[in-house]
Amino acid sequence: MGEVHKTMRLKKWAFCLSALLITSTSIAPMGNGYDGTLIGIAAARAETPVLSAEKEVAQEQTVTGLTFSLSLGKALGIQPIYPTKGSYGDVPRYSTEFGYVEAMVALGILSPGDQIQPHLPITRQDAALLIWRALGDPSAALSYIPYPDGSAVADYAQTGVAFIAQKGWIPLRAGSFDPQAPLTVSEAEAVFAAIANTRHSQAMRAFDVISTRSLDIKKGSLTPLEIPELKERLPFTPVYGIDVPDLGSLTPQGQFVIGESTSKKGTVTVNAGYSAYDVMVNFYGGSSSKKVDTNKSKGSLSPVESGREYTAKEIPFTYRIVSDKPDQVFQQTESTSYPGPEEGIGAKSDTWTGFYRQQGRDIIVDLGTPQPVASVSMEFMQDIASAIRFPEYMRTYLSTDGQNWSYLGQVRHDIPPSDKTVQTRTLSLQFPSASTRYIKISFPVDIWTFARRLSVTRGAESSKPLLLPKEDRAAEALKAPAPAPEPTYLQVPGMNDVLLVYTGGHEARGTWTSADFLPMIAHQDPKGSLTGRMFDTILFLPYSKVGSSRDEWQSYLDDLFAPYVQLSALNEALASMNKVMGTAEKEKVILTIPYPDPKQSSFGSLEQNGPALSFDVEKLGKEAALKNRLAAVDWFYGQLLSRWEQAHFEHLELAGIYWYAETMDARIPGEKELVQGTARLVRAKEQNFFWIPFHGANGYDDWRSYGFHYAFLQPNYYAEDPKRSDERMTRTADLARQYRMGVELECDDRLLKDPQYYQLFYKQLNRAHELGFDGPTTNVYYAESKTLVTVSRSSDPKIRAIYDDLYKWMIGLYKPVRQ
Repeated sequence: MGEVHKTMRLKKWAFCLSALLITSTSIAPMGNGYDGTLIGIAAARAETPVLSAEKEVAQEQTVTGLTFSLSLGKALGIQPIYPTKGSYGDVPRYSTEFGYVEAMVALGILSPGDQIQPHLPITRQDAALLIWRALGDPSAALSYIPYPDGSAVADYAQTGVAFIAQKGWIPLRAGSFDPQAPLTVSEAEAVFAAIANTRHSQAMRAFDVISTRSLDIKKGSLTPLEIPELKERLPFTPVYGIDVPDLGSLTPQGQFVIGESTSKKGTVTVNAGYSAYDVMVNFYGGSSSKKVDTNKSKGSLSPVESGREYTAKEIPFTYRIVSDKPDQVFQQTESTSYPGPEEGIGAKSDTWTGFYRQQGRDIIVDLGTPQPVASVSMEFMQDIASAIRFPEYMRTYLSTDGQNWSYLGQVRHDIPPSDKTVQTRTLSLQFPSASTRYIKISFPVDIWTFARRLSVTRGAESSKPLLLPKEDRAAEALKAPAPAPEPTYLQVPGMNDVLLVYTGGHEARGTWTSADFLPMIAHQDPKGSLTGRMFDTILFLPYSKVGSSRDEWQSYLDDLFAPYVQLSALNEALASMNKVMGTAEKEKVILTIPYPDPKQSSFGSLEQNGPALSFDVEKLGKEAALKNRLAAVDWFYGQLLSRWEQAHFEHLELAGIYWYAETMDARIPGEKELVQGTARLVRAKEQNFFWIPFHGANGYDDWRSYGFHYAFLQPNYYAEDPKRSDERMTRTADLARQYRMGVELECDDRLLKDPQYYQLFYKQLNRAHELGFDGPTTNVYYAESKTLVTVSRSSDPKIRAIYDDLYKWMIGLYKPVRQ
């Protein structure tokens, strides 16, 4: 470089639209959040992809002052504002850049007097200055620059470079800072990656304590809600969620004031960054002349004439709905059962829109143009007798382009999923006015979620921008741990095919002999000769009628370990197979812990003359009921293992324990703790813990968090509709790979007599073959009560073929049958 003149004359900042360039390359930041790399933005968004060779060249190109500033603002989470008069005459108010430029001016990061040339490459020292303004502490005295060329740093940039020297965010060049050299694309990317990580950490710890608070307020008074001080240089904006419409409101200064509510209590969810805590507000004393509408009824489920009417502050919108885990069958059920009002979910109608399973929904609202927004609300219903539950939360995101989202916050409530009262709640988020075009409202769906009257209200034009974290990091911070990344099906070591065997009822159909087991563990040809191995694992489980009392569980154990049948018969069948085939194999066995029904009020005593246990949550409360349920599970598990050890089955190997319930019922307090407690008992005895949830069950996507070693997903393809499409099988395969699960195949006695179910079985088998279920994976098989035993003995060649084809499928020789 030539001689550096610290007093050189610099042109003042004069923004122009043509400055949105990286020198010689048309690359600009997109959306309302830094997207990771400037080159990556070009590759993802530009019409002409950036090839690898071009990318290497582009990374060494320089970044204009305006491009750097806008990318910095988005990495920081700054939201645009649109004042009536702009700070720069040549940046039109309608331009994309205007809102971000004005927001950075309002925060003191940019100034019309800055000595930076936006249309030319930004220097390394000027980049350091802007970063310090954004994230540095103005009260901290920074002057030491530990670089050999520190004297070349301009006076106005000294503090900024000293700040960057501490952070190490701008790479050195041959041991020097090179302050007046242009910043390259690769250097800018390193800076923004560091800033994104810093902001993510700040968003995670915006509140040091997120435990629930309580607040008692005299009814009729106005009480400002005090929140902890947000200490960051650019603190994330507090956003308030409320579950009672008149609980409170925001002042123009952004403080939440609890108002003259007509309710006895309510919940305020205080958000900042990714942090949130609840304030449980209780009102006492006082009186109100307002009439309280408790909304304790389901409301009309037929369309009404009122249509969509907007109040003065409401903003008209269009919208689309996206399912987290789309399923055609579930979508058809919800669209035919509760499609909602003809005018849409924003209508002022009593009609509910029903959302059925599929894990969750995103309602993506389009306001048409950027609009100042101050609140978002939607009403939900709970009626657990109809399997309709409040979502645990409602989360909201903002976007200027509908692609890159900033996380606004969430609103929660205090209604437990077990509350049987038919009731409604309006969940609302209030925040300082933010300019946005797109809004995303997200909420989980267990079985049914009913919603209506989605509303977006207008705010005043803001002079202070919001600061919000990015959505993609919100997913990382707010959601459950990601499943294993390897996109393959589950393979349990040493276990290929698992047959479900029901016992404990239904007389002969629930009583298995060695003759029943033999064609299940080994393939028999029509003459009775054994030709190969079939099911290497048997999962014993009770019929649902076994019940939930000590005596019923004891009877189930007695039946399971009875001589000549069930386990004993399986052991005998293995002995016969080994003798005929000249092998010395053992059959793996999975045993089941019956489900402790939370409605059981008299389970029985676990010790002589002891009190009878009750599992009744409503009578005992969560903790006492959970303790009793775990005690009963512990007793049964001990009995089960003791009986197994005493039996000395020579040809059987205990491979694990199965959890009977096929979903994690959120209505039952302590249900997750019950499963996790059972998992600890199972693991303590060094056994594997298995689970087979039905399609769309609650908790299947987070099965590891409950303590299971292995989980298999039911497609329920065969069980529900003989005319359904193959989409369910495809969807099940996608979910099984995503969450590293095995898959269940299904059949029952209907295939013996009903041609539709016979064809459906083969459709299932064919599609399973196409999807690779017969590859290196472990499958479980539901076959009602001895359906496969029946087909193995059938004299009808067509029925008998089911058994032979299933065997071929298991050993990898199956060729799809044309139906």
